[in-house]
Amino acid sequence: MFKRRELRIALSKSGFTVLRSMTGRNPVSTVLLDYLFSADESFPGTQLSTLFKDADCAGWPARVILADELTRSWMVTPPQNAVSLADCQVAASVRFQHLYGESLAGWQMTANWNAKLPFLACALPESVMTQLNNLSKESRLIIIEVAPQSIFAWNHDHPRLQPEHWLGVLQQQRLTFMITDARGIIQIREIILPKSQAATALPTLLNREALRLNVEMPATLLLYGDIPASWPAQRSAEFDLVCLNEDQTPVSPGIRLAMTGLTA
Repeated sequence: MFKRRELRIALSKSGFTVLRSMTGRNPVSTVLLDYLFSADESFPGTQLSTLFKDADCAGWPARVILADELTRSWMVTPPQNAVSLADCQVAASVRFQHLYGESLAGWQMTANWNAKLPFLACALPESVMTQLNNLSKESRLIIIEVAPQSIFAWNHDHPRLQPEHWLGVLQQQRLTFMITDARGIIQIREIILPKSQAATALPTLLNREALRLNVEMPATLLLYGDIPASWPAQRSAEFDLVCLNEDQTPVSPGIRLAMTGLTA
């Protein structure tokens, strides 16, 4: 069976990971590097350039998965008189400033623009995007996608979602989940969990969020990430949890981040 090769570069505040993947029905991934930052490190441009040169990756397509902690995602309701892309951009900028208390200076914004319906917008750090562009030129990589982890999950798995499903990613203590209906994403939420995730009652947590957002409790949560061992046991006749990781073998948070979307 034909397989397509690609690199997957995962970046978070704590480190970076590089996988070499053969994608297809039965994806196969090899860890090239899984690195934790020290206190004074930031974007590892020099290390990555050396790695890709040594691994003979010139000309390879690459996807960059950014941990949600590095990015910002929010829903935008366009004004009633919105008719153009510019109207949507202004509405998204105003909403960003209202939510985060700052302007979009230093961020690159993208969205699935819609002048008639609420839409999802994302902001990616401009400094990271600049260094990724430099890395692409130096290493002759073809960067085909850069997105937050939650959006990677959505891009890969939204065809399988039903209106009563929620889709989520869990990266260390940050749980990001998307509430959907037949039109797509209608809400996106982030929750910081306590360190003792195993003590968290997942159905109770989701029911609380559903009440807060005035939506129905999900029948099913489809979830990527380092899922606590106790969570699958919390399934019931009213609630199901579907683990979307390629497998449940224990791996580092960076590897799990890079594997988002590598389900069969």
